[in-house]
Amino acid sequence: MKLKVMYEWDFETSEPYDEVNDCKDILDHSHWDKLKDSPFEPSELNDELSLVLVRQTYHEDNGVFDRWYAYAKQVNGQWVLPETFDHSPSGYKVPQKYHREIKAWRNSHG
Repeated sequence: MKLKVMYEWDFETSEPYDEVNDCKDILDHSHWDKLKDSPFEPSELNDELSLVLVRQTYHEDNGVFDRWYAYAKQVNGQWVLPETFDHSPSGYKVPQKYHREIKAWRNSHG
């Protein structure tokens, strides 16, 4: 059977960044198919609440094959997605529909 690709939004709650260990522990996840359905607003995003688009490749019988992340970043005061998923071996591009979706979500909250 062929591999399939699925995307979902994830709001990650984490501890503050630990400079000594160069990491931050993720405490919780809140997954959403559509940003507009989430209870979160762009003004809530900070160092301890991150928005990430997750790309999962999976096989119906064998589960998740791989998972890649595109963390939203603030650029000129606006939350945007990067052009590609972090550390993906083939430089998987973030589909334009998700760039449009984060812009619509951002604009809907003033």
